[in-house]
Amino acid sequence: MRTVGLLTLALLACGTVVHAIIASGTRQQFFSPALSHRVYRTDMAVDTAGDTVQFANPVDAAIKLATSTYQLKTSEMVVRNFYTSKDTGISHVYLRQKFAGRDIDNADMNVNVGPAGNVISFGSTFLPASQVADIALTATDLSKVEAVSAQDAVNFLLVHLGLPKAESPLPVVSQVDGTNASDSPIIVTGVPGSVDPATELTKTYMITDKGQLQPVWSLALRTANDWVQGHVSRTDGSVVSVVSWKSRATYNVYSKDHPSPAAGDRDLVVDPANSGASPNGWHGMSDGTVYTDTRGNNVVATENESGDYEWDGKTRPDGGETLEFSFPLDLSQDPSTYSDAAVVNTFYWNNLLHDVYYQYGFTEDAGNFQEENFGKGGKDQDSVQAFAQSGDG
Repeated sequence: MRTVGLLTLALLACGTVVHAIIASGTRQQFFSPALSHRVYRTDMAVDTAGDTVQFANPVDAAIKLATSTYQLKTSEMVVRNFYTSKDTGISHVYLRQKFAGRDIDNADMNVNVGPAGNVISFGSTFLPASQVADIALTATDLSKVEAVSAQDAVNFLLVHLGLPKAESPLPVVSQVDGTNASDSPIIVTGVPGSVDPATELTKTYMITDKGQLQPVWSLALRTANDWVQGHVSRTDGSVVSVVSWKSRATYNVYSKDHPSPAAGDRDLVVDPANSGASPNGWHGMSDGTVYTDTRGNNVVATENESGDYEWDGKTRPDGGETLEFSFPLDLSQDPSTYSDAAVVNTFYWNNLLHDVYYQYGFTEDAGNFQEENFGKGGKDQDSVQAFAQSGDG
């Protein structure tokens, strides 16, 4: 693994060669609802009551913030993940909103909690209780009219992806979980084009771009060429969202168009990987593994507050199943409060330079940096170890 100095990276990032690349952009078959209510806040010195709040448990701090900000009950959310940086002491808590006992798959909240137990910043697509109440009747009524079976949902997704659909009903196995079998995931086998022997479908909800709740079937489909997460309406079979875990990712960064704070605000860059240089995207590996944090075939990016240049065990921001890497940034605060944003920026630029240089001849044979070389020659297992906010000065 090669280590890249951040000063060198910054100088390279400003070079004219960077402007020669054309991002691959999004593919029409992949999309997800645009959520206008998304928020990011860094002005979190006090809580909604105006009093400075500190919690011994960072999860308690995150849940308190969510319940007070959105007037939700604790039963209307679930903790998906949390970790505390050994170096900064900052904890990162990830919550998911629920409705009628089921996940709302695109209602997420990430909360950054300081060592003293105070909330530093957060980003969220949660819906407030008042808005959920307004749409609850519609969503509940829709969930009672489930005209689309699990097998039908698979076929709707296959057709959307341009793949052959099943000509006969797919074998189904109900995975009973608890006393209510109707709430359990459904397992189907024999999905055309799938490299997995079985495919699991779960009843969840999605927020649409109109701010409504849509009852959906949620399923992951892995083929020889891609790995997607799909959401298909349980009422009419429409495809509500399809995200590629292999190639599609979103990064809120200082991009090639605005490479520094002096050049403007950050940009939301979608699917910037070049398919020729990074055929599995920036997070995918040849064995089908797709990392949801800041690592992949070209780069492993971490914070390095300790300054010891050891990557194992360091904090890596997690973009979740949708590979959405957008974290709060307030440059007026201590750098430790926005380490996630810094690591994502480092990951983006290292990968971007890999793809640019590839197009100018820095390929596998020429000795570029990749964990796997796809049989194209050269030495592999030399991906870049990239550090942000190194503590050694």
